Amino acid sequence: MARIRILTAIGGLGFSWRPGELVDLDETEAAKWADGVRAEYAEPPPPPPPGGSAPPPAPDGNDQEPFDPSAHTIPDVLAYLDTVGESEALRVYELEEAGENRAGISKQKDRVLERAHARDAEHAATGPSEVAADTSRGGGRGDGALETRDQ
Repeated sequence: MARIRILTAIGGLGFSWRPGELVDLDETEAAKWADGVRAEYAEPPPPPPPGGSAPPPAPDGNDQEPFDPSAHTIPDVLAYLDTVGESEALRVYELEEAGENRAGISKQKDRVLERAHARDAEHAATGPSEVAADTSRGGGRGDGALETRDQ
C-alpha cells in the first residue's frame, strides 16, 4: 500500500477526496494519481520492482526531469519512445548514442522516428481536442474507444 496526499478535489463513482486528505491505495493506483497535480506521495514512492521493469515517466509537460535513457532498460526506453513525438525521440537517441549506444535501441531508430513523425502529423491534423483524447481512459462510452469532444 502507498499513501498519497490529495492536492485538488477529486470525485468519482464511490469516492470523493478533498485537498490535503491522505488516501491509502495499492501501489499501481497510487502511481496513477500521484502525478504532482491531482495528488503526491505522502511518503516516498515505493521502489521499482527488481530488474528495472518500472514504466518510464510520461512526457506530460510537468516539471519532471527529462527522460534519461541511461537510467532505463532497453524495453523501457522503447516503450517511452512509442509515446513521444519526433523531437523528443531525437533527443533521447542523441543521449543514447552519446552514452551506452545499445544495439537493441539503435536498431529500432528508423522505425521509432517514423512512428514519432506520424504521431506528430496525426496530432497536428486532429487538433487539440483529439490530442487531449489520446490520454483518455475511455470516457465511459462503453465500447472501449477513446471519447473526444467531437463525438
